[in-house]
Amino acid sequence: EEVALASSRAKKTEATLMSYTAADVRGCEAVIAAVKADPELLESAELSFLKKWKDGVDDEEEEKPEEEEETEEREDGTMAKEKAAFPVLPVNVAEAPEDADWTVASEKKSLAAAEPDLVKALALLTEALEAEAATASLSASSIAKRADVLLKLKRPAAAIRDCDAAVKINPDSAKALKLRGKAHRLLGNWKQANLDLAAAQKIDFDPDLKDLCDFVKEKAATVASAEREAQRKADVDKRKAAAAAKRRQEQEKAAATPPSPPGGMPGGGGMPGGGGMPGGGGM
Repeated sequence: EEVALASSRAKKTEATLMSYTAADVRGCEAVIAAVKADPELLESAELSFLKKWKDGVDDEEEEKPEEEEETEEREDGTMAKEKAAFPVLPVNVAEAPEDADWTVASEKKSLAAAEPDLVKALALLTEALEAEAATASLSASSIAKRADVLLKLKRPAAAIRDCDAAVKINPDSAKALKLRGKAHRLLGNWKQANLDLAAAQKIDFDPDLKDLCDFVKEKAATVASAEREAQRKADVDKRKAAAAAKRRQEQEKAAATPPSPPGGMPGGGGMPGGGGMPGGGGM
């Protein structure tokens, strides 16, 4: 039934198009070009029909629901990288101003810690970071706190960006390394997750993290093994290709070399008239 309906629509469309002449089409193109050059032409009575059509299309576009971002975890516990833009990461001013208010950041962080709504908590922590940056005191621990909220909001890529910044300020930030490892694990970056989690455990061992570390370590080993096998195959293929190219070159060289003439020197078999000096037989 659907096939028959589609076929009927196609025939109707074809019949409609055939009813227009080439001149009709050129006329439409001219009108569209004129409207593009001067949109106010749509306000004219003659083109009111075109304005109604355009307004209807615009309304349909506005009514289309936005595509929801995929935040569901897959069977292996990973998820797709989020599409949302990263929150602003402020930069420290060169020097704190004389009238700097050092209490703003602390107040914002306290409010964020007590806020059950993660989206609101994220906004408060961003304000706290901006306040710290305004006093040249941006800290790794504060950035890591925001990364923690981002990870809870299923925004692992943004959490990794924040953790990168935190680790740059303090390479020994166990919290930032731990969160970055968890974020990489969520994105299926097993090798990076293993490196970060192992580093965090060396700085500040967390027994509750052992199962996750073991799981990630096994996944990372599987990935590393697959990469080694892929590299081995690539090396073998490369050697085979080189050998085949060498054989082709030798064959082409042999084909281009003219064959040697048969036999040895012409008239071979000794000097002509050989058999001793003429009149030989002694002095």
